[in-house]
Amino acid sequence: ELPQQRLVDTIRLYATHFAAEDDTLLLVKDALAMPFGVLGTKQKKTLLKMHEQLLGNADRNDDDAAPTPQAVWYTCVSMDGDGYLSLLHDDTGEMLESVQVAKKSSEWKTIKKHIDGGNVRVSVLADAVDQVLVVDDDE
Repeated sequence: ELPQQRLVDTIRLYATHFAAEDDTLLLVKDALAMPFGVLGTKQKKTLLKMHEQLLGNADRNDDDAAPTPQAVWYTCVSMDGDGYLSLLHDDTGEMLESVQVAKKSSEWKTIKKHIDGGNVRVSVLADAVDQVLVVDDDE
């Protein structure tokens, strides 16, 4: 059992120091594929735990690589009494009506004041108001 334990300890060291590398996960998978005559149940359980930890690291790395959301500008067409906005995307003509501003907030006051002129632009980021801009008619 000592040689098997040394092999598992070596794999553990490699997995600890090089967890971010793809080859580490492959090493643990290869070790798990060895027959029970080479590695016993105790060692397989240890390798399974390492495998799960490495998969968790890979999932977190994928989340970090996700692109950051970009703000999209819309023309504000209307605002109802609850603060829900009707927003029109200038290029696509798409209507967005799921965005709400808090009552009596600075954004709400700006939109309420200038909505009738049709010159309110709203930047939306992650389904929330990011910025409100009043565009002059002279531009």
